[in-house]
Amino acid sequence: MSDRPTVVLLGAWDTKAEPLTHLYDGLVARGCAVHRVDFGTGSTADAETTAADLAARAGTPGSRSGGGSGGGSPGRAATLDAAGAAAAAVVAELQAAGAVDGLVSAGGSGAATVFAAVAPVVAFGTPKVLVSTIAAGDTRPYLQGLDVELVFPVVDVEGDNHVLRSVLDRAAAGLAAQAAEHHARRAEPTPAEHPHETVAVSMFGITTPCVAHVRRRLSARGDEVLAFHANGTGGVSMERLVRDGLVDAVVDVTTTELADLVAGGTLPAGDDRLTAAAEAGVPQVVVPGALDTINFGPPATVPEAMRGRTIHAHNRFVTLVRTDAAESARLGELVGARVSAAPATTTVVLPLGGVSALDAPGGDFWDPEADEAFRTALRRTAGDARVVEVEHHVNDEAFADVLLAELDLLRGRR
Repeated sequence: MSDRPTVVLLGAWDTKAEPLTHLYDGLVARGCAVHRVDFGTGSTADAETTAADLAARAGTPGSRSGGGSGGGSPGRAATLDAAGAAAAAVVAELQAAGAVDGLVSAGGSGAATVFAAVAPVVAFGTPKVLVSTIAAGDTRPYLQGLDVELVFPVVDVEGDNHVLRSVLDRAAAGLAAQAAEHHARRAEPTPAEHPHETVAVSMFGITTPCVAHVRRRLSARGDEVLAFHANGTGGVSMERLVRDGLVDAVVDVTTTELADLVAGGTLPAGDDRLTAAAEAGVPQVVVPGALDTINFGPPATVPEAMRGRTIHAHNRFVTLVRTDAAESARLGELVGARVSAAPATTTVVLPLGGVSALDAPGGDFWDPEADEAFRTALRRTAGDARVVEVEHHVNDEAFADVLLAELDLLRGRR
């Protein structure tokens, strides 16, 4: 292992040479070894992995085709995808050789696209920093549930000016410090395994009492609890950590992201939500928590077709629409199909008293017909997965106790 932390710097030196060179110099000045990966299709920079090296791996021509951060030719998207795949292969090899203590890129959407292809191959806990104007927009495609730091550069990543230099200097300083810490940890003996297990739980504000009780009880037993906010990104993050082998069990209290997937809300977690634990054989207790809600932004963002429905203003930035019976039935089929994939490691617990703080007798979203539509469809499609029905509301302490008891059964503790 090198005596210095090694940072991988991704960039298109054909269009972003000045800011990338400034970032490179800042990292070197702070004690880092830097491996440059140049994905600029017209670049001749003397990087450790040159544009020609990357093009050879990707099987693409080395001539300019709009693959840098600028440009706009019809082949740009395909070129960036090929560059991203090739760069990911390079970084995976460096990581396998113990030569990655940090990852950074700077640029516009092109740099962000390549970064998004590379970041998933870098291990959790290794610092990953993207300096890009995309930080001002929808960042979910770039975050992907990863431990990524996004830095908004204020000005575009172009040329040389005091504002951009200030941002890049701070990015270099922060990353260099994190990379040094990561490097030092790698040099230490591997610590003994944690004697207890890591349990992932999913939560929303309207299921928090349930999750808080589950967390306290599990923590008192010595388990480590990871709580994920079910806001789209949170669900993606939980699924990724399960797939990465960092989670031993799941109490999926808040599957609300599936409602946004089915009904067109703003916080879906992708098509593979509620699949990772089943695929990995990880014990999971599943609850239809907050499946009564479809998420939108301010009231004006609610689709016209839904404005006659039951609507709840969660705050001035979040508006919730109640799922109807038809949507609830579709959700029951979806959840049933996904839990049926791993009946030996999955239990579904249905709270007959309501699935969220809003779904209770007298509450804004209390709709027994919609809730029963969900349950009927789930029973029909859940296959051999264990389904438990209890009279409690999802936020009753007694309901949380049922979840813990079912988790103990799956873990062989009862």
